[in-house]
Formats: sequence, structure tokens, C-alpha cells
Amino acid sequence: MKLNTVFIYSVLLFFGSWNQNTIMAQPEASNWIFGDKAWLQFQPDSMVVAKSGAKQLAKEAQATISDSLGNLLFYTNCSKVWNRNHDLMLNGVLYDTLLDPHHSTTQGALILPAPGSDYLYYLINPAVYTLIDMRLEGGLGAVVSESALTPIYPYLEDSLGVSEKSTSVRHANGRDWWLAQLRIKFDDGWQPEAHLSLTLINEDGVQESNNFPIMLSEAVSASQVVLGEMVFTPSGDKLAMIGSSQLFVWSFDRCTGEIQEEILRIDTLTGGYGLAFSHDGKYIYYTTENLSTPSALYQLSIIPDQFGVHNFLKLSEVSGMYSFHQLELGINNRIYVGTAHLLFPTEVFVPQNMALSVINRPDLSGYACDFDTLTVSLGGNRTFFGLPNTVNYALGPLEGSDCDTLGGSTSVPETTPIPQWQMIPTVSSGLYAFNGPEQAQLIVYDVWGRTAWQGTATGQRLDLSALPAGLYLVHALWEQKQETFRIVKQ
Repeated sequence: MKLNTVFIYSVLLFFGSWNQNTIMAQPEASNWIFGDKAWLQFQPDSMVVAKSGAKQLAKEAQATISDSLGNLLFYTNCSKVWNRNHDLMLNGVLYDTLLDPHHSTTQGALILPAPGSDYLYYLINPAVYTLIDMRLEGGLGAVVSESALTPIYPYLEDSLGVSEKSTSVRHANGRDWWLAQLRIKFDDGWQPEAHLSLTLINEDGVQESNNFPIMLSEAVSASQVVLGEMVFTPSGDKLAMIGSSQLFVWSFDRCTGEIQEEILRIDTLTGGYGLAFSHDGKYIYYTTENLSTPSALYQLSIIPDQFGVHNFLKLSEVSGMYSFHQLELGINNRIYVGTAHLLFPTEVFVPQNMALSVINRPDLSGYACDFDTLTVSLGGNRTFFGLPNTVNYALGPLEGSDCDTLGGSTSVPETTPIPQWQMIPTVSSGLYAFNGPEQAQLIVYDVWGRTAWQGTATGQRLDLSALPAGLYLVHALWEQKQETFRIVKQ
């Protein structure tokens, strides 16, 4: 791929074709709650207003969901879930804060409406998911306790862990979801082997994953591939991800869930982190952060010019103790840019972290994209390193596709399973008792989805004394039955 920092483009901007009052067809993403109690609400006239009352504190991982009319339903920072009244949801404490590793995870939270249901929602964390039932508690919703922290990848190789990248796109049938996550395993030299895992979520629940290997640069270390965002184009035909030193763009098949042609690749980034596509999918915007150099915001053309050059341009930069962080495409088709103070936790409230910057016309080339600095007030609140992880909830069926799977099963994920097995106690210094069949196979996963221990339930005792303190999931399998338990090793 050839890059060029010089943009050659027409002065004619076709302002008449740009509808500033964009019809917002994604009411589910009308509310953003993030950072230190920041709350933005998108209005029908494309304006964004700051609201008050939010409770959460989130460094990176955060997600918000609204109903079909744009009314707030609930929000999360991965550790906890709050309802529309800003109270903790019933069973809404998912992790002990001291043990929660997702607080500082780039895309550590994602909320998806369950296919075939108008009241169930999947809350996706790295490697696990939780079901939320909005019929409960008088419509305020509750975490379905039996579903909490169910493994997404219970059958994959024990050396394949999760990264901080997680996003989703509608299946070509317009109902189901493809969950995309970057998964990694390491050799003895800490050189990662990366796989894109595409997992179908349909009316029958979370299905098995397809894994697509990614060719990384030989110089890439684990820390350089784990961090950073991964996003689909609003139309779902492309998938991009960024790491500290690399950026990839692939074409994607919404019908089969397959990664196809590599469209673009950069191997020379320094501190790549934030990522967002323009609404038309022709441009990608990304941020870099590095303590030794200023943090920068770039525009990159996905479509090469007549010379095969993917033009790119630095739009802005910040320095000192501040850094651009995550990017997010709003439902008004503008891209929002956060700026963080590099120390966390901190009591610093300054103009840089008390407002968002915005790219007003991201579909236009070069400076015509109209980048405005710190123009979206957070109403006295502040952002840290993340913005809500959103997807295109309104993306419909792929017109002309022959892979429409509608008309199949009409069941919804089971919400009230009656547990017949037990793990006692749930908190221990290492010794646990398994109340279940002795022939059951037990697999213990850490919070990153890696196998920490496995074996049979011989004697129905489980000794995890050798494992580090932390939160673990115990997956028990016997014949056609399986259960998952959450335990804490002190």
C-alpha cells in the first residue's frame, strides 16, 4: 500500500448534497453515558445536549442502550449495570471492583438486542456474556443471574485468550448478529498469534465461532496488538482494527461471517488506538497516543487515487499530559473525539476532558471534514479514555442476499434455567466442593477466557490453591448437560 500526505481534491464540496439535519434511524444509540458521569443525548435535529444524573465511573469499557423511541434503558461499565433511573439493576454487580480487569479494556462492554426478542439483551464482556431481561422489576430490567458471565468460547484451545477489541454487525438477514473479537495466543517469546473470531448470535443463542488468522508484523509484541478499537462500516461490508503499530481494513461478508480481502494495511503506526469509519465507509479516522510524541488525529482514504495512493492527513494533535482517545460515529453521522488526561485516577477537571471534539462532515476529504475542537460540552462532567461502544442497530437485511435465515427457529435464549449442580463455596482460598456427577469434566477459565485448570470432578473436590487470586468461571460438562459457575479465589 502506498501512502501520501498530500491531498489533491476539488474545492467544490457539494454542500447541497449534505443533509445537516440527518434523519436518525438508530434510536437505540440516542444516549451516551461514559467517563465520569458524562451523559450526552442526541436530539432529532442532530444536536447533542448534555444531561445530568448518570452514576457510572468508567475508564474505557462502557456501553449504553435505549429503546426504539430513544428512551434510556440501561448502561454499564462492565463491573456494574445501571437502569434508566440510574440505580443499580437487580443482580447488576457483575464483578467485584477490585477484581475486575475490564475497567481498563478498550471495548470491554457491548450491548446487543437478543434476536427474536423485544425484551432480552446481551451484555458482552471480553470472553463472557450476560443476559438482561427488561420485563423484570417493573420494566427497569434485571440481570438474569443464571446467565451472568457465561463463557463465549468454552471449547476453544486453552492458549487462545481475548484482547480488548469487541464489536458487532447485523447478519445479512437483518435480525441476527455477528460478534467480532480479536483473540490471541502467545509463544514463549511473547510473540502473539492473532485470530479474528466471528461468532453468530441468533434466536438459539451464542453459537460456535469461526476463527480467521491474521498475519502480524514480526516486530509486533503482545501489547501492540491487544489495545485499540475494532469497527465495522455502517453498511457492514468492511471491518477495521487498529493496534499500537498496525492498522488493518478487510472486506466482510455479512452472510457467511467471513473475513475476505485485505483492503488496506499500515505497519508503521506509533501508538494507534482510536478508530471510526465515516458514514459512507470511504474514510477511516484514527488516533495515536504516545508519551514521547504528541497524540494525533488522522484521516485516511480507504479508496486509493488514480496512482494507487491511500491519501492521509493529520487533522490535529495534542501534547503534554493530554491525549486523543477513542472515536465514535454518532447517529447524526458525525464522529466524536475524546481527549484524556493521561493520569488515572485524577481529580483534574479541565477544558480538554470536559468536552468532546467533533468531525462534522467525515464523508468529505481533507480539511473539508470540518474538525471542531472541544465544542461539545459534557455539562461539567469529564471523559477518561473511552466512549460508549456502539454498533449500527438499524442495519437491515442485505438486499438481494440469498442467505436470509429467517423462518428458522423462533426460540429465545433460556432465561430461567434451574441449576441442579453447585460449586461450594463461591469464595475460597482455593478449596471448593462440586455438587454434581463425578464424571463431569470441569474447565476453569480466567477472566480473559484462558483455561487455568481442567480435569474431572473426581471426589467432587476442586483444589485451585495454586492459582493466583482473582475471579474465575468453572464450566462443568456431563453428557448433554452443562453449567457455569462464578467463583472467587482469595
